[in-house]
Amino acid sequence: MNRTSAAPAAPDTAQTTPAGIPTRPLYELRPLRTDADRAEAAALIEDRARWLAARGISVPAHHTAAYRDARAEAVGLYEETADGEEVLIGCLRVHRQPAPRPESTATQRPALRISLVYTAPARKDRIGWLITLWIADFAARTGAATVHCEVPSQHSGSTHPGRLLDHLRRLGWLVTGTGLSQDGERVARLQLTAQDRDGLAAMVNSTVPPQHRHPPPKQDPMTTSALHTGTATQADAAAPPDRSLVPRAADQQPLPAQHLPVPDLGTLKARRTHINRVALALPGPLHVVLYALTVPGTTPNDDLAAVRGYAETQHLVVVGQVVDWLDSVDARTGGEDPRLRRGFARVLQMISDPDCAVRCVAAASRTAITPADRLYEDLLTCFNKRRAGLWLVRSETEL
Repeated sequence: MNRTSAAPAAPDTAQTTPAGIPTRPLYELRPLRTDADRAEAAALIEDRARWLAARGISVPAHHTAAYRDARAEAVGLYEETADGEEVLIGCLRVHRQPAPRPESTATQRPALRISLVYTAPARKDRIGWLITLWIADFAARTGAATVHCEVPSQHSGSTHPGRLLDHLRRLGWLVTGTGLSQDGERVARLQLTAQDRDGLAAMVNSTVPPQHRHPPPKQDPMTTSALHTGTATQADAAAPPDRSLVPRAADQQPLPAQHLPVPDLGTLKARRTHINRVALALPGPLHVVLYALTVPGTTPNDDLAAVRGYAETQHLVVVGQVVDWLDSVDARTGGEDPRLRRGFARVLQMISDPDCAVRCVAAASRTAITPADRLYEDLLTCFNKRRAGLWLVRSETEL
């Protein structure tokens, strides 16, 4: 299969339910365990290296060799094409116990590090965004607080120095410093906050285990000796205890799962109002980011102008704006969950960062956040935990 020209499956070819939601994730992240898996990743890096070489950017030869090392933990991002074939579109190495970072203190929080991240060339979709979403969620599931990586701070001979760094900043990575890599190359050190993304499973299936597989326990020397000599003790010969479960009685069967009631719009409005009061009670000015959601063929200008005017009447300090565009990829994976949008994910990172001044978000209406009541309620819970506010030009009951 051709890795350099593979394109995403067309929206009308994905397996969907009658509601248009895919029945299974379009992407999968899984360990590169076999020699064939690692060879395919090495081939992808070679493809990318040729693509970069044509643009005056060189790739160290040992990067390809690093993926052939079975001792390293490498992960591949696969996409299922319209004809049911799998295509490797990205790969990365995961370091679960990274070396201390030069800019860190002695008391470090648990962290992950990723390295040698490569994506298939000539792709127009958002592979880097998918990897960023996944590694933030994966780090949270491993108990890590942050993810770290290094990227070249500038490319020798490149006409676009810093273009990669700017792209990663837009994805939510924060620059924490600069230095030299093991290759002696000038690099920028980046950090990403770990964050649970429950809705990510609808788009990306991950089979990477959150914890390392532990080696088999050491055997008792006496038992090992008995195995080697072909003898066995009475304890070894004893039959294992019966660990089967006793069936439940008919009157002790578990109750069937019950769906929680969907809150009404008035309740959602009252809850958001309370959350905003808490945010307003914090000392200092309330810095806000304007947010808009739009689709191809339309512009967010009108919504942003209305939101900006409303923020000024509420005496909120506007420090920036974020716009998400729903495209064909969102149409295939479902655009209702704001946590899976690139722009809104950045907004959540802002309000989650204690060093960031942004404490609230302003939008034109609830539909700009999500039309799904349950997702909207979950998002209000997220804002409440972070003592952040959500201001809407049109309230929930005005739609």
